[in-house]
Amino acid sequence: YLGVPVIFCTIAAGLYAWYRVATAVRRDQEENPEAFALHAEAAEGSAKAGLLQPRDVRRYALNNFLFSQTCFNYEDYNGTGKAVCLLPLLKKLYPNNPDKWSERMQSQCTYFNSNPITESLIFGVQASMEEEMAMGREVTNDSITAVKTGLMCPLAGGGDSLLQGVVVPVLCTIGINMALQGNLAGPLFSWGVHTVFLVALVALFYYFGYRGGRSLLEKLFASNLMDY
Repeated sequence: YLGVPVIFCTIAAGLYAWYRVATAVRRDQEENPEAFALHAEAAEGSAKAGLLQPRDVRRYALNNFLFSQTCFNYEDYNGTGKAVCLLPLLKKLYPNNPDKWSERMQSQCTYFNSNPITESLIFGVQASMEEEMAMGREVTNDSITAVKTGLMCPLAGGGDSLLQGVVVPVLCTIGINMALQGNLAGPLFSWGVHTVFLVALVALFYYFGYRGGRSLLEKLFASNLMDY
């Protein structure tokens, strides 16, 4: 109605939201610095010397990115796809133990529905917890299920709002304007930047999820970062 470009409004609103969150987080950090401190011992413990190599976690991340939503059903939504993606990781954690593979894959076949990009944080943490379980540490299937259940809704809401509600419309708006001027780079720009951005985001979430492990979750909830 005012003739202001939609893309300008979107960017301005995004910057304002970022300012509000950054200000609130900074205030919380000053009032409760202990909650924001990721303990070095916990971080080192979740880095693990053994069982999984960085390439194993990268392969697990790639599997989830490409294939985790290829099997939808009414019983567990896309839990079955998650189980199939977990199999290469299980073969590393439990060599020549198909009974254990079957057991862990069946545990994955529970209802799961989240944003396919931001959920990478969950499965980065799960990779860390699966490794801890294979090493005989105090990790149970119930604790892994609790992590997935507790995080899938917050990450779905944030991921859908930011990615589908902000990133995609902004990139498409830029690409459409370029295409209307006869520029072939318009659709290539929208598709290319979007793909690169998503891959980078998945890699970042997996990295922090796996490296932080359970201590990352403690930090997220103790510091109210998940609420923001």
